[in-house]
Amino acid sequence: MAEGDRIEIDYDFCYQSGECVLLAPEVYRFGDDGFPEVVNGGVAETPTSVLAGTVENCPSGAITLIPGGSG
Repeated sequence: MAEGDRIEIDYDFCYQSGECVLLAPEVYRFGDDGFPEVVNGGVAETPTSVLAGTVENCPSGAITLIPGGSG
């Protein structure tokens, strides 16, 4: 994992397919509203390749990986 990686979910595009939760339950879980949310500390403990996989496999394109070196 690259230090400072973070995940953003655009809830205007998310349609709650759950692919992210299935692929990386250490990073995502369903919130009370049925939308996925990022688990506290999950991103820091997860390899960048796994995070990128959730981005690539999100059918709605709602997930963005912001690499730690940017900004």
